[in-house]
Amino acid sequence: MKVKKDFVTNSSSTNFCIIGTSFDSGKLRNNDLCDLFESEASKLGLETHVYCDVDSDIHYVGVDVHKVDKDKTLNEVIKEVKVKLDLLNESFKIKELEGDATIISDGWYNG
Repeated sequence: MKVKKDFVTNSSSTNFCIIGTSFDSGKLRNNDLCDLFESEASKLGLETHVYCDVDSDIHYVGVDVHKVDKDKTLNEVIKEVKVKLDLLNESFKIKELEGDATIISDGWYNG
């Protein structure tokens, strides 16, 4: 008989830290538009994370802090991310993408 000595769970959790921004996922009214947004973000080197619950759906978009060039300053990275967000926003016209990029650390538990 095998004995599992580690913590075992059937639930899942997600956490991330990005330099980017967030917005209400309702801005992307349908799944096709959401898929297109995520595809275009990926082409620019941006990651997306979506949090959904009863009250709201939040879309996060930005660059994973672990994938940032270590030779660049934080301000340089923020400016680069902002340029990418502006390019992305040319197609999607989401007001929240017009603001500055910032460090976002978030997570949730689905269980």
